[in-house]
This record gives sequence, structure tokens and C-alpha cells, in this order.
Amino acid sequence: MRRSLLRFSSFLLIAAAAAVLSAAPALAQTPASTSPAPAAASIPAENPAVTKIARAEIDAWESGKVDRTRYTDEANKHITTDLVTNVSKQMAPLGAPTSFKYVGHAQQFGMDLTNYEAAFPQITLTESIALDPNGKISFIYFVPKQ
Repeated sequence: MRRSLLRFSSFLLIAAAAAVLSAAPALAQTPASTSPAPAAASIPAENPAVTKIARAEIDAWESGKVDRTRYTDEANKHITTDLVTNVSKQMAPLGAPTSFKYVGHAQQFGMDLTNYEAAFPQITLTESIALDPNGKISFIYFVPKQ
């Protein structure tokens, strides 16, 4: 199972810029979920609109039906048919999440990332997502929770 998790995380990155892509392995090595949980009072308020988008993207990637119009032009440059197919093949067996919860914000790579945990029977994924001012996805990242 551990080997499949490592392979799983290697396909689950869409980035907004080449600089972010080159820095992304550092994000995979130190996901927000490995840091001590901040006190509840220090977590910024959840934005229901972002949560709705983030939750919908779990289903989109799992089904292999990613709506590229929801992504910025720069992010679209990194979304290939092979990437969508590979991610879908890995996520489809997980089924629907048993829970999906907001876990906070992080500033990384010059972006304001909103973080969620999607729990499935056999794994929990951390999802980080950034939206541009127009509400388009500029960055999305799924990684198995450590």
C-alpha cells in the first residue's frame, strides 16, 4: 500500500507556474498536515464558496471529467490528458469521501492555499487549492496525509 501511495502522490499536482512546479516536491515532502495543528481560534474562517469548488474537484478528478474552464490558462498548460487519466485511475477506486473538511490556510510559493482533508475508507488526502481573483483554480494539489 505504501508504494501505491507514493505513486499516487506523484501524479496529483497541477500548478499555476513552472516555478511552482519546480518547488512542488518540497510541498510533497512537507504537507501542511505534518505541521502541528494550529489552535482552533487561529484558523481563518472557512469560505463556503471555496469549499464547494474544492469538494467538486475531488469528484472531477476521480471521474476523469475535469472541467478545464474552471482553471486559469497557466494551470491548464499543466493539465494533460495523461495526467487526468492517471489521477482518475488512482482516485476512482477510493470511492466517495466519507468526510470532507476544511483544515485552514497556508501561504506557500506566494499563494494563499486553502487546505482540506478528504477521508476515504483506506486513505485520507490533503487537498490544497488556490483561486485567482476571478475564482478560477490556479493551483490544486492532492497528497496522502502523513
